[in-house]
Amino acid sequence: MVFGREPEGQIKKVTRAKVAVFTSALDIAQTETKGTVLIKNADEMLNFTTGEEKHIEKIFKEIADSGVKVIIAGSTIGELALHYLDRFGVAVLRVLSKFDLRRLCRVVNATPLARMGAPTPEEAGFVDVFETIEIGGDRVTVLRQLVEGNAGFDPTTRAEKTRTATIVLRGATTNHLDDLERAIDDGVNVIKSLLKDGRL
Repeated sequence: MVFGREPEGQIKKVTRAKVAVFTSALDIAQTETKGTVLIKNADEMLNFTTGEEKHIEKIFKEIADSGVKVIIAGSTIGELALHYLDRFGVAVLRVLSKFDLRRLCRVVNATPLARMGAPTPEEAGFVDVFETIEIGGDRVTVLRQLVEGNAGFDPTTRAEKTRTATIVLRGATTNHLDDLERAIDDGVNVIKSLLKDGRL
């Protein structure tokens, strides 16, 4: 599966990785109401945010300790969260489309989580290759499941292989690309109809 954006953090390539998919924002939860904090001395000022920082570090340490090497986020990713994820060597990709997030969950065989925390073994997915490559001058992120015959294929991999594929189209103009997309869409729908009804 191909996404037209780069990962958010420093890690751009991971192989044979456990994947966690989150639909919620990876950030410190904001309160519903506004509050006033009175700081009386320098120590209170220094210790003001350490509680939040320790809490968010604990959450991402739990995620990293569970073996997760790739996180897919369906919403925003805070700077502090990104800092800790980079520190623990976890790649982060933001996918804003709910449709793409559903398809990605099918590709990696994961369950999307609404809470921030370590996924259970059943909720976590698996991907053979997560990498950033360049296609026609654009940097894209590719998630691949290797099949028999591919370099680096491991027959002992526990993940079931997906039948989802991405077709990357390149063209000179937007109109040309739209025509190509329509032609492929028509072709795919013809195959779908043939598979559903053998009389055709």
